Amino acid sequence: MGKTSFGPFDRKGGVFGSQEPIATGAGHHSVICKPGTDEWYVCYHRRPIPNLAQHHRVTCLDRLRFNDDGTIRPVVPVAQGNE
Repeated sequence: MGKTSFGPFDRKGGVFGSQEPIATGAGHHSVICKPGTDEWYVCYHRRPIPNLAQHHRVTCLDRLRFNDDGTIRPVVPVAQGNE
């Protein structure tokens, strides 16, 4: 977290992690805001378990939720979509 988008930054923890038995780690994410709202989403890929091939990825879109202090709540992968 930082006071500006240029830092300096303080590390607060991770947003993504492994969620067995669904998937391992997330990568190459992008964050978007729904125009005209304060709704934020993250688009990313993860590796499903079991991994079917070395480069097998699943594309995901999840809503970002925030704590009162502005930190991002962890994104918990699910097997199928939720809200």
